[in-house]
Amino acid sequence: MVRSFAGVYVVLAGVSAAAPVMAGDSPADAVGLDNGQAAALFVPRAHDRRGTLTLEDGRNAWTRVVAQRNDADGDSTLLQIGSDVVQSSHVLLGVMVGSGRIDARAASPVSGHRTKARVRGTAVGVYGTWFQQADGAAGAYLDASLQAAQFRSHAYGTGLKEAAHDSRMWLAALEGGYTFALRSGARWPLQLQPQVLLRHADGVEGGMGLRLSTWHEGQRSLLRPYAAVYWLSGDMHDSQMSARHELQAGADLQWGVRWGAWAGLNGQRRGHGQRDLTVQMGVRMAW
Repeated sequence: MVRSFAGVYVVLAGVSAAAPVMAGDSPADAVGLDNGQAAALFVPRAHDRRGTLTLEDGRNAWTRVVAQRNDADGDSTLLQIGSDVVQSSHVLLGVMVGSGRIDARAASPVSGHRTKARVRGTAVGVYGTWFQQADGAAGAYLDASLQAAQFRSHAYGTGLKEAAHDSRMWLAALEGGYTFALRSGARWPLQLQPQVLLRHADGVEGGMGLRLSTWHEGQRSLLRPYAAVYWLSGDMHDSQMSARHELQAGADLQWGVRWGAWAGLNGQRRGHGQRDLTVQMGVRMAW
């Protein structure tokens, strides 16, 4: 896999740009086709994948859409579909498949060359979650996922030869946390959930997070707003070690006994002042 390039290094999956592009023999010299960065888009956290973590609503089929924009003139989109297939009193197992596209653009103030790149990827995998309590209202949880993915990278630019690259890799995630009830019995109860996370996608990223949530129950609906902050470090989003800080806010809505939806906004800041903004939405149906 291509790992380092001269001049601008554009990372595909949040898509970032740094120093000026120098004249090169191909677009790969200007746009870093690091499929590990694209792969990071396919590895969701437990709450991102299914919304609220609980066993009370039974097995669910779900789908989620992710759109990401980076201030370095790049964007990403992802569609993931999955379903729970096995459920016990404390364990949930499921399968998922995803397809995504990452686009990046860069221009050299030195040579005047303009370069574009695109990565298309697909992945299929399994996930599992263990709950200390079936309703997820308190206690510990542990979540893991494993996916097999393949990516096709393509780059081209003004006056430069086209470059293409194919790769396959394993994507894995491990996450654990503990839910504390800060306030109960009130109209808007409060929960605090410390989390520890570890992800692998042609690089490793680990970190910790804090998720604060509340809920309000209507006659046929349940609304769960949340906010979270994450401190992460690793080489999954860059070819070298870097730190990221992330803020997340959104809500989960359950209506009736079968349907639910969730949506969230995610802001991220990483090395060299790079910033990402991510919007995600999902729908689930109990079966």
